[in-house]
Amino acid sequence: MTLNDAQGAKLGTWVVSAALTESLGAQPFTHAGKNFEVSLRRARVYHAFTVKLNQFTHEKYPGTNTPRRFASDVTVEDGGVTLRNFVISMNQPLRHGGATLFQSSFGNSREGKDITVLQVVRNPGAWIPYASVLIMSLGLLWHFGSSLFRFLAARAKATATLALLACVLPAQAAETAWDSQVFGEIPVQNAGRVQPIETLANGSLLQMRSRRELALTKLERVAFGQKPSTWTAEQRTDIFQEIPGLKDNQAVLDTLEIRPLPLHGGSLSAVDWLIEVAFRAHLARHLPTFRVDNPVVLRMTGRDPEKTKFASWDDILKHSKEISKAAEDARSRGQADRGAEDRAVIQLETAARQYALLSMTFIPGDLPPEIEPQQEYRAWFMTINRVLAEMAKNRDAQTGAAPAIDEELQKTVRSLVDRYQNFAREGSIHLVPPKVAGSQDEWDNLGAALLGTIQRDESRRDALGPEGIITRYANFCSAWRKGDNDGCLREAKAIRASLQDPMWSDRIASEAGFSRLQAFYWLLQAYFLALLATLVYWVSGKESVRSKTAVGLWVLFGLHTAALLYRMWLHGRPPVTNLYSSGIFVAWGGVALGVILERFWKNGIGAAAAAICGFLSLLVATTSASPGRTTSRASAPCSTRTSGWRPTSRS
Repeated sequence: MTLNDAQGAKLGTWVVSAALTESLGAQPFTHAGKNFEVSLRRARVYHAFTVKLNQFTHEKYPGTNTPRRFASDVTVEDGGVTLRNFVISMNQPLRHGGATLFQSSFGNSREGKDITVLQVVRNPGAWIPYASVLIMSLGLLWHFGSSLFRFLAARAKATATLALLACVLPAQAAETAWDSQVFGEIPVQNAGRVQPIETLANGSLLQMRSRRELALTKLERVAFGQKPSTWTAEQRTDIFQEIPGLKDNQAVLDTLEIRPLPLHGGSLSAVDWLIEVAFRAHLARHLPTFRVDNPVVLRMTGRDPEKTKFASWDDILKHSKEISKAAEDARSRGQADRGAEDRAVIQLETAARQYALLSMTFIPGDLPPEIEPQQEYRAWFMTINRVLAEMAKNRDAQTGAAPAIDEELQKTVRSLVDRYQNFAREGSIHLVPPKVAGSQDEWDNLGAALLGTIQRDESRRDALGPEGIITRYANFCSAWRKGDNDGCLREAKAIRASLQDPMWSDRIASEAGFSRLQAFYWLLQAYFLALLATLVYWVSGKESVRSKTAVGLWVLFGLHTAALLYRMWLHGRPPVTNLYSSGIFVAWGGVALGVILERFWKNGIGAAAAAICGFLSLLVATTSASPGRTTSRASAPCSTRTSGWRPTSRS
């Protein structure tokens, strides 16, 4: 650097550097009898407060020169008043007077004393990310809160109505209340694992509806939750307009007159929904079971996206060819080439296949509503016995060969055998356990149990005996259709008692209770509250809020770990076997990383990361996946390549 005086005369040339100013100091010179110093430094900005260094700490890893920790113990003075002491370290800045002081570097002065270098930052827009997260959190809180308040209001209204009716109406003989938990604790075998029906119902409804219950609109609650004889003329008109499948459908109207849907707070539980699908398929086909978020795919079902986002099984059956063709075209494209519409139609077709399986699981779901399953079973036994009797009667005494039986009888047998073979081949949900207690053999599904009677297999014939599993389900079906709660409870308890086995009984009861607890749903809510608490800490700066939030997250992490391990014990599988369990495990891993980071860097970032990861991962797991949904493609009791899905009943 060259300096000149006022007349332009050269005073000299100096080498200056901002990096050398602290270590070398200023360079002195004299001009016109006055002493001057030359140095190069950064421009100075003066603040109303001062920061005094009390002590500088520089720690190294043993045996190396690698810094382990360096921190500055400082005192903040403002207006001559000492305000507070603070330790500035890496990722732990000091905020005061609108400025943020970061630990930037350190060194030594010319006198050999330690010096600390603090970087002062003023960021007027620092509040924008916090405000954005706060607005998003308030929106989520409003969304969940409004849903909760609507649910509580509906429940309170229903309770008040029942109390009023109890006071006004004359006392009548108390009718046994239906308890779906009894049926939900019956074990079945699905995907090679014995599980309660409640788990099957929850997983299936999550796959189709993204919820564990079927919430109905006000008009749908009247249509399906009340007897048609109680409808007003205006309600009847609106119902037939919104649900045209009920108009002139006397079979469904008669069914509702005998037993409306057992709604609770305007919703149908997953177990009760499964019962309707299995035993009153002609009614269940009109329920808004399938959620379709893609408007193009929803229009394929004949529904208007401007009015609803739900479709019924009846809608899907009416447009099954179009949906099957669209799903087949979507699957022909690679994963990377599939758009939102392709993924939505594949998801809908997969859900439809699962629905078709459920409708054929407990009884032959393709029976007309006026035919009870016991009638078909009796006809099946009579046909088999007639065939055996005719074969024995006509058997050639010399050759032992049995001549052909009556042609009409052959057609009847062939028709029934073809149906039951279809049930046996496609049915992935098995009802009848092995005869030997504790056996690891595969259970029988409905079709296999019916076909087993031909082989004179006593263990399979027992399933269709007076006390057999298949017969019990048929009796339950009859009692349910008649509105006989006593009969339903009696048959459900008998089925559950007959399936007691040390290999699975304890786990079945535990899994049903764990499913009703909805541990991961409540953890989702708790992680959201932890995120709000972290935002409060960032706004207020109170260390007590941060420390309590960190402790709360450790508690939530412990509960999450316990729930995850308990679920692994119940299922006997690792935690990443399907989309639902993968989401739970990802949430657990994210929370673990976040709380560990918060343990070392106490600034709320780790806590926020843990809360956000736990909340979002569990949200995705509970809405976009289901406990029973795997990455494999489900099968169905028919081929979608030809005529689409076969209707589960004729109505």
